[in-house]
Amino acid sequence: MSLDQANGIVLRHRLATAVATVFAPVPLGVALLAFVGWRSAPQPLTGVGWGMLAAFFAAGLPFAITRRLRADRPGGGHASRRRVAYLAIALASATAGIALLTLLGAPSLVVVATVTMMVGLLAALLVNTKWAISNHTAAAAGGAVILTMMLGPLVLVVLGPLVAAVAWARVALKLHTPSQAAAGIALGTAVAAGVFSLLATST
Repeated sequence: MSLDQANGIVLRHRLATAVATVFAPVPLGVALLAFVGWRSAPQPLTGVGWGMLAAFFAAGLPFAITRRLRADRPGGGHASRRRVAYLAIALASATAGIALLTLLGAPSLVVVATVTMMVGLLAALLVNTKWAISNHTAAAAGGAVILTMMLGPLVLVVLGPLVAAVAWARVALKLHTPSQAAAGIALGTAVAAGVFSLLATST
């Protein structure tokens, strides 16, 4: 292997790591809920606050609770009990957050987006008991669908390549196979298109 080839492999790995980290489910969830709150509340800053409260329960709290759980996971353990346990904790936290948001009178779209994330977590949990579907691509695709419904199809010019980049990164890092990454996209798209569109039109 030449020096140029070795440098190319290192650069590719660093780029894939950066993409997978920046567009991981937690930062994507936080950004999405903050944006939904900003767009849906009469006072944008108040809406961002609602979105951040939702993100705390849907993303931040389960991430913090399961930090050791994820750190102790042996390499390649995508189908392990630890992975399922993380999703179960995230699901329970999101459920509690939805109850609190509803009780406090949060903007309806913030609640709808959080419910959509909860359903996505449940679907991913069920699949991951048998097969290591990509949560990264599911979250990216689901977020892209929600934003498309809110802003119109033109945003797909940007969001489509971003979802593809997340899939490439997870495969390049050998954390998922192409079929697992593609299945995540299909799952995230189906859940967001079904749940968000149904609940958003009924509120």
